[in-house]
Amino acid sequence: MSAQQHTYLLGHDTRTVACLEVRESGHEAAFLLPHLKPGLRLLDCGCGPGTISVGLAKAVAPGEMVGLDTEMPQVQAAAARATELGIANAVFEVGDLTDLRYDDETFDVVFAHAVVMLLPEPAAGLAEMSRVTKPEGIVAIRDPISDASICAQENPLFHEGFKLFARAVAEAGGDVSRGRDPGRCCRRPVSRGSSSPSASSSRALPTIACASTAPGPVCGMAPRSPRRW
Repeated sequence: MSAQQHTYLLGHDTRTVACLEVRESGHEAAFLLPHLKPGLRLLDCGCGPGTISVGLAKAVAPGEMVGLDTEMPQVQAAAARATELGIANAVFEVGDLTDLRYDDETFDVVFAHAVVMLLPEPAAGLAEMSRVTKPEGIVAIRDPISDASICAQENPLFHEGFKLFARAVAEAGGDVSRGRDPGRCCRRPVSRGSSSPSASSSRALPTIACASTAPGPVCGMAPRSPRRW
């Protein structure tokens, strides 16, 4: 499936864009930042407007940060943001996570925030993320655990709204609980200590690290340490 055939499930109305734009690397990629260093090459899958990407770019500069999204308006917004901030090592491209155009072992780090939950074929996405990551590299995923999410102020409307969101994601082939166990998205079971997302790969594979997230700024959840597969 080409990138042009994908559309972002949540759309891009004013409220959705506002939620996307408050995301930043110090929060959404906090579990990854300590492992980044200057000179690494990083791929941000599902970069959206680039608010997380620019922080990742700063962390690996002068290494290259490539932001990937399925929709051109988001890529253009991200590129404009990087230009405005004077970030010269960031490149943004339209592409499909399940069919990446990059060669094997291109990146030191591949990152995705709240993306795997939306994929109808998560195994294909994880396999591609692993394929383009160097054997000593990191595939870093941050996705929701829906039943671990809480509302800062108890509100029945929030719970009803999130149920509708979860149903919409499920009807589109996604799953809002994939953050609990990304290993089950793989083509074969992946146990702790294993980094293999693909039954067909025989090469040395990167570490897959996962951190969990609440679905929005009005929510919170008990802290969790990143897990490795």
